Amino acid sequence: MRKSYKEYIRERLCRSDGNSFLMNLYPLRFAKSGDENWTKAHYELTGFPNKLIYKAWCMEHRFPRFKDLVEKHKPKLLLCVGSGFSDDFRLAFLPEEVLFEAGQNISLPSGKKCQRFEINNHQTTVFLMPFLGQGGVMSDKDLRFIGNRIV
Repeated sequence: MRKSYKEYIRERLCRSDGNSFLMNLYPLRFAKSGDENWTKAHYELTGFPNKLIYKAWCMEHRFPRFKDLVEKHKPKLLLCVGSGFSDDFRLAFLPEEVLFEAGQNISLPSGKKCQRFEINNHQTTVFLMPFLGQGGVMSDKDLRFIGNRIV
């Protein structure tokens, strides 16, 4: 019997003894990424009056922890998915000395763009790429192209 995507994520990717780890930059999930998507329920949950302040808090308190973990554990690959969050991924994972560098630009067959960075003395490769799925990378051709650049 074929397992569901959610079962695969839970059983294979989100394990302390696994080979990979899946996470979001921001702990709260939103159906849409715009800053206007903030409700009274979000305020009551976080104490932040708007999404901009919530994101700033995450950048100040959460992102440095991510950088420390990447520097300490030196993962082989960080696959950062969502072109609209490119600047956020840079702040969360890239060291100061490459924060403003362009990285290696990679054009997918569809015309969509990715960026590749080498950090931790070339021990960690960081890919900044579009979302996988609707509105992002959907074609087998693009997925194979990315996969061949990762390995």
